[in-house]
Amino acid sequence: MHKLPYLRPLVIAVSTALFLLMFGTLPWVVNSVAPYDDGLYIHTAASIVEGQWLGPYHSITLAKPPGFSLYIAASYFTGLPFGLSIAALHLLAALALGLAIEKVTASKWLGVLAAIFVLWNPQSFAVERVLRETVYSAQTLLIVAAVILAGTSKKLLPECLWWVVAGAVVGWFWVTREEGIWLLPGLALLLLSSAYSPKRFLRGAVMVTAASLVMPLAISGLNDSYYGRPIVAELNAPEQTRALSLMQSVLAGESIDSVPVSRAAMSAIASVSPAFRALAPSYADPNFWNNNTCLTPGDVTCGEIKGGWFHWSLREAIRRVGGYESPRTAEAYYLKLGDEIEAGCNEGRLQCSPRLIERLPNVSLPQLVQLIPYTYRALRVALFVDPIDIGAWPSVGPQDQLGAALSILNRPTAYKSEEYPLPFLESVDSARASINRSARRLAASAYGYAIQIGSVVALVLLMTGLKKRGLARPSQAALIAVSIFVMALSRLGIVGLVDITSFGAANLVYLGPFCQLLAISIMLALYLGFVRTMGTSRQKDATPLV
Repeated sequence: MHKLPYLRPLVIAVSTALFLLMFGTLPWVVNSVAPYDDGLYIHTAASIVEGQWLGPYHSITLAKPPGFSLYIAASYFTGLPFGLSIAALHLLAALALGLAIEKVTASKWLGVLAAIFVLWNPQSFAVERVLRETVYSAQTLLIVAAVILAGTSKKLLPECLWWVVAGAVVGWFWVTREEGIWLLPGLALLLLSSAYSPKRFLRGAVMVTAASLVMPLAISGLNDSYYGRPIVAELNAPEQTRALSLMQSVLAGESIDSVPVSRAAMSAIASVSPAFRALAPSYADPNFWNNNTCLTPGDVTCGEIKGGWFHWSLREAIRRVGGYESPRTAEAYYLKLGDEIEAGCNEGRLQCSPRLIERLPNVSLPQLVQLIPYTYRALRVALFVDPIDIGAWPSVGPQDQLGAALSILNRPTAYKSEEYPLPFLESVDSARASINRSARRLAASAYGYAIQIGSVVALVLLMTGLKKRGLARPSQAALIAVSIFVMALSRLGIVGLVDITSFGAANLVYLGPFCQLLAISIMLALYLGFVRTMGTSRQKDATPLV
């Protein structure tokens, strides 16, 4: 290969060009009327662009952390259509990850293959809505890459710069979704294994932590300035977390899986809490946050509100009684609600269970058993055993809202909408859109076969190497591989908890980071298996962690 110095750049260039071509012409589903998802992110991004921070306060202004809205706003200022900006982010993450793998294995071609492998992971182009998950996997990859690059740097300045980059992305990651805690165990191990010395580990831990606080503190400061609440998001605000946790602790009637607060529990809470009693008219409406569970014969959640939607129902019910007139009004309402339930528990008027972790739903033994089939389904998704759903759905929203949404997204190609029949929307049902969908299906199929075969080969090589050489002190690459695998398992675990307690989450939308991290683990396992079997390594530094 040394006689072909331009081959690696050529391979990278061709792969990049094909990816950008496919991703840049990817039609998007633009849903401007999804109040808790697309509509919220787009609306708050538009407010940021207009210099109004997150806009006028209402019940969902501060509901979710604004990390994704900030990305949409930044993308708008670049002038790139949303789809192309997402493609560029995935490309940046892939190249950084490839460079990191090259550094830790001293294999340039392995770095190239790693970059291509994560770039063409079907999860990258399977989410076609304007959702936070479009950036979540790329954020995860950037964190992993930056930590490895810092740990393998030979000079202090680039090492420190990469620590800062890692911390900055961790901060952005933390304000993008609410459950960022899953990252911490694997991240700690990755820091330890990448640094491979106590002094460097301490320096990295301090710098990553410090840099990670910048964005959350800045957002808290802006929210305090605009709304009088120094918080990142209301969903994680202490008074809301406490109130929801206390509601879930109330024991009344039969426990129903996936239902955090049953109708029986609501009735018991209303008997001791005037604040909750005021919400009764909303919950008496059979169509209020109806999950259509009664359409499935034998569904025990029929007539109840499942876990994925209960906190949204509570927010809406409080809004209807004027509890969201201001951030302080909302805070006071949740404090009053929590105080009344706690008093009922302490005085024996309510039967309540102790809760070690706030907001963690009650998990029954039958539910825990369901983690087994969930894990099986998740592995099938991550290994792309089942074909992924790449279809076409219409954009949603009235003309004025959808037009404004498309404007803030720099007018990406989008699926047509009957309510908004613009020519460039309709054009995606042409041959170009058909070719794009076919190309994505082909790429997904090829990737699926590659990762399935790679998994089997990696397992065989590792077992052969273990039989041949027995246990040996792990190299830095092996420690990093284990750290990434732990990170993957952490993501799998938290999504599994959501799946068995709230709603079906074993899909590419939520399993994206798991898919990418598992793919990296498999690739490193292939490398390590080959090294152990062949008895040679090209690593510059295979020093075990001490």
